[in-house]
Amino acid sequence: MRSFVSKRKSATQARSSVPVKPDRHHGNHNHQVRSILQVQQTAGNRAVQRQMPPEGAGQKPDSKAGDQAFWEWWKLVAGFEGSLEDWKANPGNKSDRGGQTNWGVTKSLYMGRAKALGLSPTEEGFAAMTPGQAMRFGQMMWKSSGASGVENPGVGVVLADWYWGGVDLGRFKNLMSAQGGEASFNEGMPDAKTVAFMNSLPPGALIEFMSDAKAAQYKNIAAKDPSQQKFLEGWLKRNEERRLQARKLANTQTIRGHAQQALARGRMVLQAAPDYDAMAKSAAILSFSAVLGRIETQQAQGFATEDDERSMLSLKGQLLSEMGRVMNLGS
Repeated sequence: MRSFVSKRKSATQARSSVPVKPDRHHGNHNHQVRSILQVQQTAGNRAVQRQMPPEGAGQKPDSKAGDQAFWEWWKLVAGFEGSLEDWKANPGNKSDRGGQTNWGVTKSLYMGRAKALGLSPTEEGFAAMTPGQAMRFGQMMWKSSGASGVENPGVGVVLADWYWGGVDLGRFKNLMSAQGGEASFNEGMPDAKTVAFMNSLPPGALIEFMSDAKAAQYKNIAAKDPSQQKFLEGWLKRNEERRLQARKLANTQTIRGHAQQALARGRMVLQAAPDYDAMAKSAAILSFSAVLGRIETQQAQGFATEDDERSMLSLKGQLLSEMGRVMNLGS
Protein backbone atom coordinates (compact mmCIF):
# COMPACT_ATOMS: atom_id res chain seq x y z
CA MET A 1 0.00 0.00 0.00
CA ARG A 2 1.47 3.30 -1.00
CA SER A 3 1.22 6.21 1.37
CA PHE A 4 -1.86 8.29 0.74
CA VAL A 5 -3.56 11.23 2.39
CA SER A 6 -6.84 12.98 1.90
CA LYS A 7 -7.63 16.54 2.86
CA ARG A 8 -8.22 16.87 6.56
CA LYS A 9 -11.74 16.83 7.86
CA SER A 10 -13.20 18.27 10.99
CA ALA A 11 -13.52 15.95 13.97
CA THR A 12 -17.20 15.43 13.20
CA GLN A 13 -16.51 14.72 9.54
CA ALA A 14 -13.56 12.37 9.99
CA ARG A 15 -14.28 8.94 8.65
CA SER A 16 -13.12 5.77 10.36
CA SER A 17 -10.11 5.64 8.07
CA VAL A 18 -8.00 8.76 7.56
CA PRO A 19 -5.24 8.43 4.92
CA VAL A 20 -1.94 10.22 5.31
CA LYS A 21 1.34 10.89 3.59
CA PRO A 22 5.06 10.75 2.77
CA ASP A 23 8.24 12.70 2.50
CA ARG A 24 11.50 14.48 1.68
CA HIS A 25 13.25 17.76 1.47
CA HIS A 26 16.74 19.18 0.71
CA GLY A 27 18.51 18.87 -2.64
CA ASN A 28 21.21 16.33 -1.83
CA HIS A 29 18.53 13.77 -1.00
CA ASN A 30 17.80 13.31 -4.71
CA HIS A 31 20.97 11.38 -5.51
CA GLN A 32 21.08 9.89 -2.01
CA VAL A 33 17.64 8.32 -2.17
CA ARG A 34 18.12 6.95 -5.69
CA SER A 35 21.25 5.23 -4.39
CA ILE A 36 19.30 3.96 -1.39
CA LEU A 37 16.62 2.44 -3.61
CA GLN A 38 19.26 0.61 -5.63
CA VAL A 39 20.63 -0.89 -2.43
CA GLN A 40 17.12 -1.81 -1.30
CA GLN A 41 16.38 -3.67 -4.51
CA THR A 42 19.57 -5.73 -4.31
CA ALA A 43 20.19 -6.18 -0.59
CA GLY A 44 16.99 -5.27 1.24
CA ASN A 45 15.98 -2.66 3.79
CA ARG A 46 18.53 -3.63 6.43
CA ALA A 47 21.24 -2.70 3.95
CA VAL A 48 19.45 0.57 3.31
CA GLN A 49 19.50 1.43 6.98
CA ARG A 50 23.20 0.65 7.24
CA GLN A 51 24.06 2.81 4.23
CA MET A 52 21.94 5.84 5.12
CA PRO A 53 24.15 8.45 6.86
CA PRO A 54 22.91 10.13 10.04
CA GLU A 55 22.53 13.42 8.22
CA GLY A 56 19.94 14.68 5.79
CA ALA A 57 21.41 16.39 2.72
CA GLY A 58 24.61 17.06 4.62
CA GLN A 59 22.63 18.40 7.54
CA LYS A 60 22.48 16.09 10.54
CA PRO A 61 19.34 16.43 12.66
CA ASP A 62 20.08 18.32 15.84
CA SER A 63 20.36 16.68 19.23
CA LYS A 64 16.65 16.82 19.99
CA ALA A 65 15.28 13.28 20.25
CA GLY A 66 12.27 14.09 18.08
CA ASP A 67 14.42 15.21 15.14
CA GLN A 68 16.57 12.09 15.35
CA ALA A 69 13.49 9.87 15.66
CA PHE A 70 12.02 11.43 12.50
CA TRP A 71 15.23 10.73 10.65
CA GLU A 72 15.27 7.08 11.77
CA TRP A 73 11.67 6.72 10.64
CA TRP A 74 12.40 8.36 7.31
CA LYS A 75 15.48 6.25 6.57
CA LEU A 76 13.36 3.11 6.59
CA VAL A 77 10.58 4.73 4.59
CA ALA A 78 13.14 5.60 1.92
CA GLY A 79 13.74 1.90 1.37
CA PHE A 80 10.13 1.28 0.39
CA GLU A 81 9.27 4.11 -1.97
CA GLY A 82 10.15 4.86 -5.56
CA SER A 83 9.60 7.43 -8.27
CA LEU A 84 6.52 8.01 -10.40
CA GLU A 85 8.28 6.14 -13.20
CA ASP A 86 8.75 3.16 -10.89
CA TRP A 87 5.07 3.28 -9.97
CA LYS A 88 3.97 3.35 -13.61
CA ALA A 89 6.35 0.54 -14.53
CA ASN A 90 4.64 -1.87 -12.11
CA PRO A 91 1.45 -3.26 -13.72
CA GLY A 92 0.18 -4.32 -10.30
CA ASN A 93 -0.15 -0.70 -9.24
CA LYS A 94 -3.25 -0.36 -11.39
CA SER A 95 -5.03 -1.73 -8.32
CA ASP A 96 -3.32 0.72 -5.96
CA ARG A 97 -6.19 2.48 -4.20
CA GLY A 98 -3.99 5.50 -3.50
CA GLY A 99 -3.52 6.23 -7.18
CA GLN A 100 -0.36 7.52 -8.82
CA THR A 101 2.51 7.93 -6.37
CA ASN A 102 5.83 9.77 -6.66
CA TRP A 103 8.36 9.06 -3.90
CA GLY A 104 5.48 7.82 -1.75
CA VAL A 105 3.38 10.96 -2.19
CA THR A 106 0.06 10.43 -3.96
CA LYS A 107 -1.08 12.83 -6.62
CA SER A 108 -4.14 13.80 -4.57
CA LEU A 109 -2.00 14.63 -1.55
CA TYR A 110 0.48 16.54 -3.65
CA MET A 111 -2.20 18.64 -5.33
CA GLY A 112 -3.86 19.41 -2.01
CA ARG A 113 -0.74 20.40 -0.07
CA ALA A 114 1.93 21.38 -2.61
CA LYS A 115 1.25 25.12 -2.53
CA ALA A 116 1.53 25.25 1.26
CA LEU A 117 4.92 23.56 0.97
CA GLY A 118 6.23 25.93 -1.67
CA LEU A 119 5.72 23.58 -4.61
CA SER A 120 3.74 23.94 -7.83
CA PRO A 121 0.31 22.22 -7.53
CA THR A 122 0.33 21.01 -11.14
CA GLU A 123 0.67 17.72 -13.00
CA GLU A 124 4.14 18.83 -14.11
CA GLY A 125 5.10 19.72 -10.55
CA PHE A 126 3.99 16.33 -9.28
CA ALA A 127 5.91 14.46 -11.96
CA ALA A 128 9.05 16.54 -11.34
CA MET A 129 8.95 16.24 -7.54
CA THR A 130 12.33 15.26 -6.11
CA PRO A 131 12.95 12.98 -3.11
CA GLY A 132 14.05 16.05 -1.17
CA GLN A 133 10.78 17.81 -1.90
CA ALA A 134 8.80 14.68 -1.03
CA MET A 135 10.42 14.68 2.40
CA ARG A 136 8.53 17.88 3.20
CA PHE A 137 5.29 15.89 3.15
CA GLY A 138 6.84 13.39 5.53
CA GLN A 139 7.88 16.11 7.96
CA MET A 140 4.36 17.50 7.82
CA MET A 141 2.89 14.06 8.50
CA TRP A 142 5.35 13.35 11.34
CA LYS A 143 4.04 16.40 13.17
CA SER A 144 0.35 16.02 12.33
CA SER A 145 0.30 12.32 13.29
CA GLY A 146 1.39 13.23 16.81
CA ALA A 147 4.71 11.39 16.45
CA SER A 148 6.64 14.60 17.15
CA GLY A 149 5.03 14.76 20.61
CA VAL A 150 5.72 11.14 21.55
CA GLU A 151 8.54 10.79 24.06
CA ASN A 152 9.76 7.32 23.14
CA PRO A 153 11.29 7.15 19.63
CA GLY A 154 10.18 3.56 19.14
CA VAL A 155 6.54 4.49 19.72
CA GLY A 156 6.98 7.57 17.51
CA VAL A 157 8.10 5.65 14.42
CA VAL A 158 5.23 3.15 14.80
CA LEU A 159 2.66 5.94 15.22
CA ALA A 160 3.97 7.71 12.12
CA ASP A 161 3.59 4.48 10.15
CA TRP A 162 0.01 4.17 11.38
CA TYR A 163 -0.78 7.41 9.57
CA TRP A 164 1.53 6.80 6.63
CA GLY A 165 -0.73 4.33 4.89
CA GLY A 166 -4.08 5.51 6.23
CA VAL A 167 -5.09 5.20 9.86
CA ASP A 168 -8.25 3.43 11.01
CA LEU A 169 -9.54 5.77 13.72
CA GLY A 170 -11.94 3.18 15.07
CA ARG A 171 -9.07 0.73 15.53
CA PHE A 172 -6.98 3.47 17.15
CA LYS A 173 -9.80 4.26 19.60
CA ASN A 174 -10.24 0.60 20.48
CA LEU A 175 -6.52 0.21 21.06
CA MET A 176 -6.39 3.16 23.47
CA SER A 177 -9.53 1.98 25.20
CA ALA A 178 -7.96 -1.45 25.76
CA GLN A 179 -5.10 0.32 27.54
CA GLY A 180 -7.47 2.12 29.87
CA GLY A 181 -7.63 5.47 28.09
CA GLU A 182 -9.61 7.29 25.45
CA ALA A 183 -8.43 8.53 22.08
CA SER A 184 -9.69 11.90 20.88
CA PHE A 185 -8.80 13.63 17.66
CA ASN A 186 -8.46 17.03 16.08
CA GLU A 187 -9.24 16.84 12.35
CA GLY A 188 -8.46 13.13 12.42
CA MET A 189 -5.15 13.52 14.25
CA PRO A 190 -4.51 12.53 17.90
CA ASP A 191 -4.86 15.54 20.18
CA ALA A 192 -2.48 16.51 23.00
CA LYS A 193 -4.48 14.54 25.57
CA THR A 194 -4.20 11.35 23.53
CA VAL A 195 -0.47 11.81 22.96
CA ALA A 196 0.03 12.43 26.69
CA PHE A 197 -1.81 9.20 27.46
CA MET A 198 0.40 7.31 25.02
CA ASN A 199 3.45 8.75 26.76
CA SER A 200 2.19 7.32 30.06
CA LEU A 201 2.10 3.74 28.73
CA PRO A 202 5.01 1.23 28.74
CA PRO A 203 6.71 1.82 25.35
CA GLY A 204 7.56 -1.82 24.68
CA ALA A 205 4.02 -3.05 25.18
CA LEU A 206 2.53 -0.16 23.18
CA ILE A 207 4.81 -0.92 20.24
CA GLU A 208 3.60 -4.53 20.20
CA PHE A 209 -0.09 -3.58 20.52
CA MET A 210 0.15 -0.98 17.75
CA SER A 211 2.15 -3.24 15.43
CA ASP A 212 -0.30 -6.09 15.90
CA ALA A 213 -3.25 -3.78 15.27
CA LYS A 214 -1.66 -2.39 12.10
CA ALA A 215 -1.09 -5.91 10.78
CA ALA A 216 -4.74 -6.71 11.50
CA GLN A 217 -5.79 -3.58 9.60
CA TYR A 218 -3.80 -4.66 6.53
CA LYS A 219 -5.30 -8.16 6.65
CA ASN A 220 -8.78 -6.69 6.94
CA ILE A 221 -8.23 -4.48 3.89
CA ALA A 222 -7.09 -7.46 1.83
CA ALA A 223 -9.98 -9.62 3.05
CA LYS A 224 -12.57 -7.00 2.10
CA ASP A 225 -10.99 -6.11 -1.25
CA PRO A 226 -9.41 -9.05 -3.13
CA SER A 227 -7.68 -6.62 -5.50
CA GLN A 228 -5.46 -5.58 -2.57
CA GLN A 229 -4.42 -9.14 -1.68
CA LYS A 230 -1.35 -8.86 -3.90
CA PHE A 231 -0.01 -6.08 -1.65
CA LEU A 232 -0.56 -7.87 1.67
CA GLU A 233 2.75 -9.68 1.91
CA GLY A 234 4.68 -6.45 1.34
CA TRP A 235 2.57 -4.52 3.85
CA LEU A 236 3.11 -7.14 6.55
CA LYS A 237 6.84 -7.35 5.84
CA ARG A 238 7.14 -3.61 6.16
CA ASN A 239 5.13 -3.66 9.40
CA GLU A 240 7.45 -6.27 10.92
CA GLU A 241 10.59 -4.38 9.89
CA ARG A 242 9.20 -1.28 11.57
CA ARG A 243 8.32 -3.27 14.68
CA LEU A 244 11.90 -4.55 14.93
CA GLN A 245 13.33 -1.05 14.51
CA ALA A 246 10.91 0.35 17.09
CA ARG A 247 11.84 -2.31 19.63
CA LYS A 248 15.50 -1.42 19.33
CA LEU A 249 14.87 2.32 19.56
CA ALA A 250 12.63 1.89 22.61
CA ASN A 251 15.03 -0.50 24.33
CA THR A 252 17.98 1.83 23.81
CA GLN A 253 16.14 4.66 25.53
CA THR A 254 15.14 2.53 28.53
CA ILE A 255 18.68 1.18 28.84
CA ARG A 256 19.97 4.75 29.09
CA GLY A 257 17.54 5.45 31.91
CA HIS A 258 18.60 2.27 33.71
CA ALA A 259 22.25 3.19 33.24
CA GLN A 260 21.77 6.64 34.76
CA GLN A 261 20.15 5.07 37.80
CA ALA A 262 23.09 2.66 38.20
CA LEU A 263 25.63 5.46 37.83
CA ALA A 264 23.79 7.59 40.40
CA ARG A 265 23.74 4.68 42.85
CA GLY A 266 27.44 4.09 42.31
CA ARG A 267 28.25 7.78 42.85
CA MET A 268 26.42 7.74 46.18
CA VAL A 269 28.56 4.83 47.36
CA LEU A 270 31.78 6.46 46.16
CA GLN A 271 30.90 9.78 47.76
CA ALA A 272 30.31 8.03 51.09
CA ALA A 273 33.78 6.45 51.06
CA PRO A 274 35.54 5.51 53.21
CA ASP A 275 32.40 5.17 55.34
CA TYR A 276 30.36 3.49 52.62
CA ASP A 277 27.63 0.99 53.43
CA ALA A 278 28.55 -2.56 52.38
CA MET A 279 25.00 -3.41 51.38
CA ALA A 280 24.77 -0.24 49.30
CA LYS A 281 28.02 -1.24 47.60
CA SER A 282 26.62 -4.69 46.76
CA ALA A 283 23.39 -3.17 45.46
CA ALA A 284 25.33 -0.75 43.24
CA ILE A 285 27.40 -3.58 41.77
CA LEU A 286 24.26 -5.59 41.05
CA SER A 287 22.71 -2.55 39.37
CA PHE A 288 25.80 -2.08 37.20
CA SER A 289 25.76 -5.78 36.27
CA ALA A 290 22.09 -5.70 35.32
CA VAL A 291 22.36 -2.77 32.93
CA LEU A 292 25.61 -4.08 31.44
CA GLY A 293 23.79 -7.33 30.76
CA ARG A 294 21.07 -5.43 28.92
CA ILE A 295 23.62 -3.58 26.80
CA GLU A 296 25.41 -6.81 25.92
CA THR A 297 22.12 -8.46 24.98
CA GLN A 298 21.24 -5.54 22.72
CA GLN A 299 24.76 -5.61 21.31
CA ALA A 300 24.32 -9.26 20.35
CA GLN A 301 20.94 -8.51 18.71
CA GLY A 302 22.19 -5.38 16.98
CA PHE A 303 21.52 -1.72 17.66
CA ALA A 304 18.89 0.32 15.82
CA THR A 305 21.42 2.80 14.43
CA GLU A 306 25.15 3.38 14.25
CA ASP A 307 24.72 6.38 16.54
CA ASP A 308 23.01 4.14 19.09
CA GLU A 309 25.84 1.64 18.83
CA ARG A 310 28.49 4.28 19.44
CA SER A 311 26.65 5.84 22.37
CA MET A 312 25.80 2.48 23.95
CA LEU A 313 29.38 1.22 23.72
CA SER A 314 30.60 4.48 25.21
CA LEU A 315 28.06 4.11 28.01
CA LYS A 316 29.17 0.52 28.53
CA GLY A 317 32.74 1.71 29.02
CA GLN A 318 31.61 4.32 31.52
CA LEU A 319 29.61 1.75 33.48
CA LEU A 320 32.51 -0.70 33.58
CA SER A 321 34.83 2.03 34.80
CA GLU A 322 32.50 3.16 37.58
CA MET A 323 31.68 -0.39 38.59
CA GLY A 324 35.41 -1.07 38.89
CA ARG A 325 35.82 1.92 41.19
CA VAL A 326 32.98 0.72 43.41
CA MET A 327 34.32 -2.83 43.49
CA ASN A 328 37.76 -1.58 44.52
CA LEU A 329 36.43 0.18 47.61
CA GLY A 330 37.94 -1.36 50.72
CA SER A 331 40.49 -3.41 48.82
